[in-house]
Amino acid sequence: MSSMSPQLTSLAEQRMQAHRDLRRYFAEGNYGQAVKEIKQVIANYGSHIGLLLDLASAAYLGNKHSLCRVATQEAFIVFKEVQGLLSDRSYQRSCLALGKMLEEMARVSDALDLYELALRNRAFDRLVNFEFYQKIQVQRLRLMTFCGKSENVHELYNDCFNFETSDLNFKVQLIHGLMLSEIYLHGLEYGRSRLQQLEKSEISNEDRNLVHFDLFEEFLRQGREKDFDFGEMQVSTLSFYEKTLLLLSKAEALNISMSQINSWKDKCSPMCYLKILILAYMKTRQPELRHRLIFEINGLNTQSQKILKKVWKEVIEEKQEFVFKVSVKMIAHKHIAMAVRENSFDSQIVGIFSQTRQMSVENLIHKIYNIEQGDVYAFEKLRIAILRFNQKIERKFHLEQVIKISQGLAVLKEGIRFERE
Repeated sequence: MSSMSPQLTSLAEQRMQAHRDLRRYFAEGNYGQAVKEIKQVIANYGSHIGLLLDLASAAYLGNKHSLCRVATQEAFIVFKEVQGLLSDRSYQRSCLALGKMLEEMARVSDALDLYELALRNRAFDRLVNFEFYQKIQVQRLRLMTFCGKSENVHELYNDCFNFETSDLNFKVQLIHGLMLSEIYLHGLEYGRSRLQQLEKSEISNEDRNLVHFDLFEEFLRQGREKDFDFGEMQVSTLSFYEKTLLLLSKAEALNISMSQINSWKDKCSPMCYLKILILAYMKTRQPELRHRLIFEINGLNTQSQKILKKVWKEVIEEKQEFVFKVSVKMIAHKHIAMAVRENSFDSQIVGIFSQTRQMSVENLIHKIYNIEQGDVYAFEKLRIAILRFNQKIERKFHLEQVIKISQGLAVLKEGIRFERE
């Protein structure tokens, strides 16, 4: 056994050196190459918590979000297995990095648990590990604020308010956490005041954008986007999520289709995608956005589901009815209208469904085409006409499959109502 120790030590040293070497790709912003190199080091020397977290980080920064999810999950499993074997420095770095990635994956319960355990494990001494304590507290403050845990936010805010640091990266995190909690505790203007501290710091455009756009997100959520001043914003350094927030603040957001929003899932992290769905729904009130939000949340673990459904309770539990005003020549919802020809299929179908929510296919064929039962051609004609009607409604109002044929019935979608003027 002792004769193998030098070889094992040598392999460990080789892995650590290879790991150190590839970090230059992060400094260069070459995240694609970083992903390739990390995978190669893992293939050569085996999996390791530090490598897995760097893989998740490189994938996230390089917009490879499917890989990021896989790497984060693997890192989560490995960390639970090896945490007792890690040095204090490795343990602390792993907690901070893994916690942030779990937040981005919308696994908020796992992140909260990790931060809590970090302060209780390994006979934690606040004075000896004060730098780590500060960083964990700031991450807890930001996440507790998001989760709306008011009793925790007050306590954490009072603690973090007195933190001081000469570390520029941590200063950004501190200002970020304090800003979000001050918005939660006192309102938007307090957050804007906190942002002024950032203006005096020489930080990267990416870090500046991160904090600016989290404040802008709150303005957007409250319908006050026109009151926000970006100053000299560097558009070229914006992330996909930040560009999407800008889009959602403009009038053309009303024309965003569900297929376009669905395609955004692979362009940002799960948490950012959930926030996009919330903000897009608040802007357009498209029911499909709310349905998609609930579907995505239901794919998370039970505790994260519970937290997020509470955070976005108003939207999730909202009872919405999409009311169309219809006439022989027009279908309208609020300020959006679609012209129809008098006595056309579209005009007739909305007239029929303004009086009922469902009808047998046979009766519907008779009413529209005046054809008796059992005509196969008539059924196919009706099916195609309903398909085309649904496509027109989706293009104009962003609602999918308003009328559905199922088990011999034509049924109006739940939450939709046609109302004659």
